[in-house]
Amino acid sequence: MIVEKSEGGSFHFDRIFKKPLDTICYNIKNDWDFIILITGSGMTRTGKTTLAQQIGKYCADKLSTPFDNSNIVFGGKQLIETSKQKPHNSVIIDDESREDMSGKRSMEYMNKTLMDFFNECGMYNHLMILVATDFFDFTKSIAVTRSEILFNVTREVSKPIILKNGEEVVKLERGHVDFYDRKAKRLLYINGKKNYDDYSLGTKYRSFYGFFDNKWIIDKEQYQKDKQIYLERERSREKKPGGAGWRYFARTVKGLRGKGYTLKELARLSEIEYQTFKKAYDENRILDDTSSSSGGVYPI
Repeated sequence: MIVEKSEGGSFHFDRIFKKPLDTICYNIKNDWDFIILITGSGMTRTGKTTLAQQIGKYCADKLSTPFDNSNIVFGGKQLIETSKQKPHNSVIIDDESREDMSGKRSMEYMNKTLMDFFNECGMYNHLMILVATDFFDFTKSIAVTRSEILFNVTREVSKPIILKNGEEVVKLERGHVDFYDRKAKRLLYINGKKNYDDYSLGTKYRSFYGFFDNKWIIDKEQYQKDKQIYLERERSREKKPGGAGWRYFARTVKGLRGKGYTLKELARLSEIEYQTFKKAYDENRILDDTSSSSGGVYPI
């Protein structure tokens, strides 16, 4: 199936995806909202953002709402603010660029952000597309209950290729995706979790599989700029006293001091010069350096 791009050109969109996406677009106009998950089998660089754009474009055309770079956000306040600004029934993609920062903390953030989003913005009846590396990092309430369908992008491996110099290699291929409806993704999540996030069960539980083109829909250069601005801002916040990472550091140190460790011992174990370690802690601690929440005194 050929889908026309707004600025000219087109991309091939597998017809097998048409029915579930058409069903979502048909129902969303009747005061529903939906979440689509797009994950990458726990791997990066698999084409998740590319597929998300293509799904976003297809659904936006069906819903008669605009779709461009402004429909892609990188979480947090940006997600909620964009949702309030966009017309009802818009498609909004929450991109996975947070994987460039801290993996586990990023997913904890995404799970919390989604709950905040629906507390504030569920009434706008948007279609949310969440792009993340690992399906199993989502909470059960999102992965199983709240989301409607899952596209899990896979990385395929070609048959052995013999190069001119005689070396044997294989080619890694993008453009392959397993689709899961509500029942199928529930089975994958529950049974995959039992087997240490086992994606090999995907072929057993998937509803069907399909293919997608390696073609961007939005302005790629602008996307990269927006992403870089977001990452630099987040990293800047992490470096500032009071940032989330530093607050976590201060709480961890405070807890260890409560177990009898001194700042000098913790600095030595961390292989950080004592004065530097102490200054970082002093700037970010919640309580006074010499007191605990119970009024005790910690050793320096």
